[in-house]
Amino acid sequence: MEEWQLSRLFTKQLTALRKLSVLKLTALMDKCSSKLDVSSLGTTRKSSSQYKSFPNTSSKKVFGVSLGVLVKRDYSAVSQVIVQAVKYLRHSAMDATGLFRKSGIQSRIQKLQDQMDQGLPVDYTNVDIYDVADVLKRYFRELPECLLTDDFTSLFLTIFISMSEDVRVSAVQRAIVLLPDANRQVLKLLLEFLHDLSEHSSENQMTASNLAVCFLPSFFRPPDMTTGKSPGNNGKSPASNGSSPQTKRVEASSKKAELWDYKAALACVTCLISNANEIFMVPSDSWSIVKTSSCVGHDEMLHVLGLSQRSDVTSAHINSYIQFCLDMSLKDHSDWLTESTTDPTISLSVKLIHDNECLPIWRCSTEVKAEPKAIIHRLLNESHLWNNRVVMRHVVKTLNDNSDVFHSIVNIPGHEADEPREFCEFRCWRTELPRGACALVSTSTDHPLVHPVCTARANVLASHFFIEPFGPGVSRVLQVSRIDFRGHTVDWYVAAYGKILVEDMNRLRSSFQRPILELETNV
Repeated sequence: MEEWQLSRLFTKQLTALRKLSVLKLTALMDKCSSKLDVSSLGTTRKSSSQYKSFPNTSSKKVFGVSLGVLVKRDYSAVSQVIVQAVKYLRHSAMDATGLFRKSGIQSRIQKLQDQMDQGLPVDYTNVDIYDVADVLKRYFRELPECLLTDDFTSLFLTIFISMSEDVRVSAVQRAIVLLPDANRQVLKLLLEFLHDLSEHSSENQMTASNLAVCFLPSFFRPPDMTTGKSPGNNGKSPASNGSSPQTKRVEASSKKAELWDYKAALACVTCLISNANEIFMVPSDSWSIVKTSSCVGHDEMLHVLGLSQRSDVTSAHINSYIQFCLDMSLKDHSDWLTESTTDPTISLSVKLIHDNECLPIWRCSTEVKAEPKAIIHRLLNESHLWNNRVVMRHVVKTLNDNSDVFHSIVNIPGHEADEPREFCEFRCWRTELPRGACALVSTSTDHPLVHPVCTARANVLASHFFIEPFGPGVSRVLQVSRIDFRGHTVDWYVAAYGKILVEDMNRLRSSFQRPILELETNV
């Protein structure tokens, strides 16, 4: 069933599923006579210009930092220090009585928080489990926005106020699909852990409802629900300000509504914890939509030529394909938006393409102190010298002197380390272009000799390198990239992928500025 996890879907599949979820939720709202409008949820996207500024990458602070900033800074909304804390509690505290209910020692909790905010390693062998639990709870409570977001709070409450119990889980699944990527990613980490913890409630006394009470302020943050204060009354009781009988009746009705919202919120969080293994899956009645959108969009020209499957690939085939890709990469100058970067020596631009793939395409370029042929060789054969995210790599089949089928497994920023992405690519290259230039183009393909190692295979729609001399011993490297890593909507790519390309380009450039012996020693 892993193929039906939301984290395994292509961007175009998530886009289709979100549109369907809006329709399904609208129908459910009509059925329960709710006036809540869900048509705008999950369908709007920030423009590219809102992501142009890169956050301060020198800061390691995680507490009180919004999930959106973490995505732009670290590619992922799930901070690694929080991941490590959850892993420690999973390993050492599943049977701890009253975990998250019993308090730790405040001085130790603050020290632990300071370590995490400074990016210092935490030695969990000398840390009390209740201190770690309190730090984890504090982290989620100090987020600038609640986990279910201000925009979605009304939707989740309405599901548990107005809808019947038999449709609530299905409605929650739909709402989860519509949440921003960052919130969905964090919720998955937290809820799956809390669910597993509740499975040990006979030992730790922490049922799903008990855990919901502890984490309720992290999921919902309307002040009237969590503080018990009446709106517009500064927290005073009705009797303290000489209210009229009519005003008292209105306030009494308001307090009743607040209590009802609290019960609905508690029921919602309890449901999220109890059904954590189900709500991050594609709803069963949407499988057909996902299947329809599952076809990998391999490069059109590659499909026409059938290059990766041919046994008679010739130089003419290769030249035609490379020229097709270079024309697309170099001659298209319209509608590209320049993006700012943390390194002024690396240029970055993005173009929003309105097609079925629902993904932007990126350009990244810089100068490298090496000859074009040396750079092509490093890209083809020496990824271990500059890309430490590659876990496994090998040539499946050599088609001719200038093309092959390549298989690799790579840890992608923004994904868990235990969820790497698999690549099967057709690669072809030329080293004798006019004026001493070189080119390498890659795109996803299938091959009978490649047996899936990971459940999530990335879709390389375009990965083109054009390298030309730019002075004595210097080359200009241009990369054009459009890759679907799965599990993200277009918002994540707009926010994070450009920064990933800049970082990779900097690593490639730096690998030519350090001795090979040092590079191999580091590996």
